Amino acid sequence: MDVQRIDHKQRKWLRQIVIGSLASLAVLGLLYWVSTLDPAAPKVEQASLWIDTVKRGQMLLEVRGPGTLVPEKSVG
Repeated sequence: MDVQRIDHKQRKWLRQIVIGSLASLAVLGLLYWVSTLDPAAPKVEQASLWIDTVKRGQMLLEVRGPGTLVPEKSVG
């Protein structure tokens, strides 16, 4: 007794539909996951930032705080 087989073209067409459906579901799931993420960093106002060009020379730093600022190693 012969067993009826599905034609090769039908099998290929069915495989393409299944793979396309799975890929579409994966993309939709990824888009949903990305839409639920929080922003990477908080936004700040540009006025509160110090923006300048880099210059060669001595770097002077002003520090405020309680106590005395003493270097770890004294030069001299």
